[in-house]
Amino acid sequence: VYADAFVGIATTDNSMSVVIEEQDYPAFIKFLFRKDDNGQTLASKLFNFTLLAVSFGFVFFSVFNIDKGMTRGWSPSEIGMRIPLDTWASYENSLS
Repeated sequence: VYADAFVGIATTDNSMSVVIEEQDYPAFIKFLFRKDDNGQTLASKLFNFTLLAVSFGFVFFSVFNIDKGMTRGWSPSEIGMRIPLDTWASYENSLS
C-alpha cells in the first residue's frame, strides 16, 4: 500500500476485497516524488543537498572564524597566515 492511496475494505457475498482510491495530488507534488532511474526522488536529492550544504557551511564558517576575536586590525595576509596554524591547534586540543 503506497502513501498516495486510501485503502478501504468492502464486503460482498462473504468475501473481502480491497478498494484503492487514488488521490489526485498537484503536479508539483507528483514531480517532487517521482522516482528517477536510480530510484531516488527529487525531494530526497534536495534534502541531501541541503544537509551537505549546511554541514560544509558550518565547517567553512568554523575554520575561517577561528581567529575572529584576536584579528581586529590585522591585514588579510596576517589573518591568512594564522588561520591554518590556529585551526590545527584547535583540532589538536579537541583530540585531547
